[in-house]
Amino acid sequence: MPGAQPMCLPRMAGKGEDFKMELVLYTRKQCPLCAEAKEQLQLLQKEIPFRLIEKDIEACDAWTEKYGLMIPVIEYKGELLGYGRIHLFAIKERLHEIHEQ
Repeated sequence: MPGAQPMCLPRMAGKGEDFKMELVLYTRKQCPLCAEAKEQLQLLQKEIPFRLIEKDIEACDAWTEKYGLMIPVIEYKGELLGYGRIHLFAIKERLHEIHEQ
């Protein structure tokens, strides 16, 4: 179909286990803060089991428009957990708040 957008599909990191939580990391290539955020989230996975879903914003115009100046962006169930320089303590606190609701 001319002018149709390609499907915006995520890349999943994990070993195929069943996870109760999925965090989405919006990123792009050659982004040092994105690489740092991914490393931080991988550390967090040792404490809290979750599937990390990476979405390269350059794969989808809608993602680029929404997150272009904010990346890296971390979401859980569509809710923003953090962006830019990521702080694990703040992410853990936010996840705790969400689960308390």
